[in-house]
Amino acid sequence: ELVDKAVQNVSALIDLKSVQLIRKGDDTGTFMTDINWQAQALTNVLKNGLEHSREGSRIHIYTEKNTAYCMVRVTDEAGGIPDEDIPHIFERFYKGKNSGDNSTGIGLSLAKTIVNKEGGTLTAHSEGAGSVFEFKYFACTNHLQQSRV
Repeated sequence: ELVDKAVQNVSALIDLKSVQLIRKGDDTGTFMTDINWQAQALTNVLKNGLEHSREGSRIHIYTEKNTAYCMVRVTDEAGGIPDEDIPHIFERFYKGKNSGDNSTGIGLSLAKTIVNKEGGTLTAHSEGAGSVFEFKYFACTNHLQQSRV
């Protein structure tokens, strides 16, 4: 449900850039959260990846449930985050060296704040030619019926 809401929020941009969205993983985990806020956080990360992605590239969304957490991993092919920007990308108003002219530097900061407020974590790193963002929500279970990854 969480991934569906976020993907719906960026569907026009996915179509405009002809980006292929690939979803895999275990989406049976659930956790207590405000689904609308968490969807906004994931939307911000997806939007960031889409804005930096080349036409025809791919974004992978992988979901996992284990005994410790539910995870959503977003991997793009947008060229990666420069090493000097990694420590700062979640700072409010920070604009990395590859930021577009219309960037405000708020989206990733807001995403991390939203996730942290609900007891989760949001991390990022570069891997090869892309970026990886991992959302982890703790107290993941099959029994709670509030938000499905």
